[in-house]
Amino acid sequence: FVDAVVVSANGKTTDALIEIIDLLGSDKGNALVAIETLVNEHTNLISELVSDPVKTQLVTELKKDALEITSAADSGITESTSSDILANGEIWSARLLAAALSEHFAPAQYIDARDFLVIDNSIDANVDAAKSAKQLTHYLDNNKISVVTGYIAKDSNGETATLGRNGSDYSATIVADLISAGQVTLWTDVDGIYSADPRLVPTARKLHRL
Repeated sequence: FVDAVVVSANGKTTDALIEIIDLLGSDKGNALVAIETLVNEHTNLISELVSDPVKTQLVTELKKDALEITSAADSGITESTSSDILANGEIWSARLLAAALSEHFAPAQYIDARDFLVIDNSIDANVDAAKSAKQLTHYLDNNKISVVTGYIAKDSNGETATLGRNGSDYSATIVADLISAGQVTLWTDVDGIYSADPRLVPTARKLHRL
């Protein structure tokens, strides 16, 4: 029996990372400012949820990731590089939640979905279920809650791929299928699927059937 939690990036982190990718290619000075702002936000979040020595470890890993984002511009921003940068949002969330659960609730472990989840490409995002399930078994621990990164995977060439915006919901159902879960619960900021973004379109209506 395995409990698994699939997480997405915190708040507007993905939007911030997309902005950073654009700035790295055109305005590295402002990119560095944006990276520092994002690191400070996540450092504060870490400080709120966990204590030392885990807090220090997570902040150290966060700053290391930030340096890798900064250096990405030196070799040029490619589709693969962009996906690697975008993956950080989910990685930071999964690391932190696993640490917080372990400290306050029950033993938990962080799993990077790229270590097991294989899709054909970022456009179609068709899952190689057999290969993914086999690889996932090496990481599951019946004595720990598995906190898995949503939104990201590896493509058939072994490069980081994303499942599209809101891809963490898709990731959750993929993981549920791979572990033959008895139940999937999705936590989101709206109570269903709407005809448009209700935050932008006041007349948006919830769809009762698809």
